[in-house]
Formats: sequence, structure tokens, C-alpha cells
Amino acid sequence: MKITDGLDSFFAEGVPALARVTGAPETDVRRILAAGLPRQLDALAEQAALPEGRAHLGEAVATLPAFTSVSGALAEPDGAENLEQAGILLTPALLGTDADDLARATAQEAGADPGVSARLLHMALPLLLSRLGQRGLSSQNAAALSEVRGQPLALAALLGAGTVGVASLTPPIQTAEPAVTSPVVTPPQVAAPVVPPVTVGSVAGPTVTTPPPRRRNFWWLLPLLLLLLVGGCWLLQRPPATGTTDNTATSTTTTGNALTITSPAADTDLPSAPFTMTGTGAAGSTLSVLDGETEVGTTTVGTDGTWSTEVPAPAAGPHTFAVQSGETRQAVNVTVAGDDTSGTDTGTSAGDEASTGDATATVGITEPQEGAGLPAGAFELRGTGEAGQTLELLEGDTSLGNITVGDDGQWAFTVPSPAAGPQTYAVRDTNGTAVGTLNVTVAAPQAGATAANCTETYTLSISDGQAVAQPFRFGGVGEGQGYSVTVRRGERVVGRKDLPLDSTCGWSYQSRPGPGAITYEVRPLGSTDAEPLSTVNLSVR
Repeated sequence: MKITDGLDSFFAEGVPALARVTGAPETDVRRILAAGLPRQLDALAEQAALPEGRAHLGEAVATLPAFTSVSGALAEPDGAENLEQAGILLTPALLGTDADDLARATAQEAGADPGVSARLLHMALPLLLSRLGQRGLSSQNAAALSEVRGQPLALAALLGAGTVGVASLTPPIQTAEPAVTSPVVTPPQVAAPVVPPVTVGSVAGPTVTTPPPRRRNFWWLLPLLLLLLVGGCWLLQRPPATGTTDNTATSTTTTGNALTITSPAADTDLPSAPFTMTGTGAAGSTLSVLDGETEVGTTTVGTDGTWSTEVPAPAAGPHTFAVQSGETRQAVNVTVAGDDTSGTDTGTSAGDEASTGDATATVGITEPQEGAGLPAGAFELRGTGEAGQTLELLEGDTSLGNITVGDDGQWAFTVPSPAAGPQTYAVRDTNGTAVGTLNVTVAAPQAGATAANCTETYTLSISDGQAVAQPFRFGGVGEGQGYSVTVRRGERVVGRKDLPLDSTCGWSYQSRPGPGAITYEVRPLGSTDAEPLSTVNLSVR
């Protein structure tokens, strides 16, 4: 007996209820579940291959109640909303960097509305985890999941007959990680039913036994899910403390009052001048104050649980300011405006002009021409601006990173292989104001074209040390088969993605990792132990 046995009937019985709460036809619900469940199981199996992934899976199944049916879970007050919010919380921690890839591939496979598909997948994840928990899954035996990866998953009850292979349902699509949103939680007291012990064997032979029945109230535990699966993952993922002198490899976490930053607020604009940071924390604890990963001061939390510190005047541009105590860290992303001195206007106006002294520079995109048709593959954007000005380049709502205008008032950027079809590019200044746009149409690759003979010199479109908005995309051109991107938070690997070269010898990676510091390592495809060709540290807001 496999740990996945019974999943098809468990979800099939809930199809009518899921159709009611989503407003989707039952046939669509069946197709979405049939396409999405194997993908979710595949992603969970990938997480289970890592020690930290097994720990997160164990936290999830130990916290969730033992749902005996989908319809029963949905019948609780705000059941659909709470299941969806739980899925939103669990998705980035347990499905990793391929979560958006999974959602898009599921909608495409099922021929369903992407919004309905995403909502159903969010509701399905906590139900799937609960069912696996009832089948005996825990942090101690979660490695058994890795043994069902790529194995057929019986879905006869959902589709009427046949099996669906897990791996075969995962076509390569550019990946992006979803942002985490905090749920609105309602507190009805509902006890989970008792589930009798069941002994289950995994595919390769290890035996797992259902733990004692868990009587838990799901909805009031949603904040605990947030703490364990978002806060907990973040604690594991964050970079090591700056200026640490303790070599014992132990870590501490602030207790008592939660560590917070109350001022400045996130995503605010600050003048280029000293300012005061305030917040709360554990009384008596010492905090490091950081600008990015550079310590700019220290402060001590008062007996009333509050702290306040003066921060030196920062340079103009985006910044991530943080406070840190032991292994606990809180950060905010802000934008620092340039100095307004000597009557010099360093900003840009709605008329796409920036003035410097008595000279006026037009800010915008100059090449290609508006409405141009472009061949498949990478192409170069060119534009103008004020010398030294930092601009952000966007492709639709996806950031391509930051560019700096040269001393001659010119800038250029090579866009990594975009998707075929209409594309809109824009540049915006540090205040978030759009100062130039361009509409082009990108051609599809030629029929039959391959990447078999790629010998381009490896390039990377984004540079180390940038502060970027999410989602963002980077890439380049290269040789061989392609490249593999490893995603890290601190020392912890949170995802990997193999990116074969396209027919123009290009490669591209789209990411939505959530705010904070994150590192990307790029290696030749198939060379997981090689030194990275590039290591890019980004501050994501």
C-alpha cells in the first residue's frame, strides 16, 4: 500500500463542494485536480529530499487537523476562505520556487481559468497535506515521499479510469515564486475527528505508521502556521548575522516582545538625511542596525519593550534597513531621495525630463522604435537620462533590474529572451514614476530551430547587489545545454531550476521569492558541484 493510496477518492468526493465554492463546472474542477495534485505531490517530494524540507513538512502535517472529507472542511464557517488562506501560507514554504510554474502548468493542462485553478490549488494543498498526515507522514519518514516522485498516481475516481504520471505532468515553463500574504483569520472552534492508526508502506519499502489521532482546531492555528512555515522558514533562510563573534554554531531567537520595526514604514520615501528608526523587541536585548548587510549601529531594547536609534544619512536610492537580534531579523524596504541643493532638480517630471543645472536631459527609451517587430531572442534597449541616474526597467509588470545612465546621458540594456508576442517595456525613476515606455512585438522562434550548436559567450543580465521589485526576470545567452540556477536564503537552498537554452541560445529565469535578501548561483546545466559562473545577491522588496 502506498502513502498516496486513496487520494483520488478523497478529492473526487469533494468535487461537487469545490465546484460550489469556486463557481466552476465540476468537469473543470476534476481536470484541475487531476493535473495539479500530481504536481503538488512532486513538489512536496522534492522538498522531502532535503532535511529542512522534511522538517517543514512535519510541521505542516502536525499542525493541520485530520480532515476526513473535503466537503466537511468546506462546510465549516468560512471553510473555503480559510483553506485558501492556509494554502497561500503553505505554498512558498512547501512547494518552493516552482510554485507559480506549477500553477501555470496546471491551468494550461486542464484548459481552465488560471484564477480558478490557482484558488483550487491553494485549497487542495492543506487538504493533501492533511490526508498524507493521516496516512502516517511525519518529519521522521517524509523522505518516503521522494520515493513516489515520478511514479504513477491513480486518479480513476477523478477521471473515470487510468493513471497520471507525476513527472510527465510537469512541462518546463519559466518559474516564479509567489508572494506570501497574511490571511484574515476567523476563530470558530472546530475539533478535528479522531483517525484510527493505519500502517502504510512507501513505494520502496519503508513502513510508516499513522501517529496518534490529533485533536486540533484548524482555524485558530492559522497564525501558528504563519509562524512555523513563514517565520520559521525565514529564520532558517536568512543570512548569518553581521559582526558575529560567536563561533559555537549555535543560534538564539529573541523571546518576549516580538521584534518589529514601527518606523519608517515599509515602501516609504525618505530624504537623504539622518533619521530615527523605532520598534519593539525583547526588553534588554541588543540589536544590530543594518543597511543591507552593513551594520550602521546598535541599540538596546528598553524595559518597556521599545527601542529607538538614529541612522546616519543614507545614499540616494533603494535601501533595505533591518534590525537583528541573534537569529531574529526584521527589515523594511524604503527609497531615499536625492539631495535637493543649489537649485538643482534631480528628479524627473511627468514630461519625461530631468534637469541638471541649466541643461535638460530627456529620460526615456530611444531604441528600438515604437511598434517595432523584433526577431526571437535577446535584443538591446537603448535610452537617455540624467548622467548617473538610476532607473528601473520593466517588461510588463516584471522588473528586469536597474540601469545606471552613463556620463554621456545614455544607457543600454540587453533584454534576455522575451516571450513571443506583444511586449511593453518601461523605465521608471527611484520615485516609481514611469518616465518612458515602448511597445514592440517579439517574433516566435523559427520552426525546427534548436540550441544544438550554441557557442555564445555566457552573459547575465542582472548585476550583484541590486535592490529589485518582484516579480523580476534575468537571463542571458550561453553555450552547451543551458544553465542551472540555485536559489539560497543565507546558507539554505530554497530551490533549483534547470534552464535549457532556447533556439536563439538564450536562457531566462523569472522569480518571485518574497521580500528580503536572496542569492542566485548560476552553473552550467548538469554541473551541480561546479563553482558558480555567477553569484548574485539581491535585496527584494
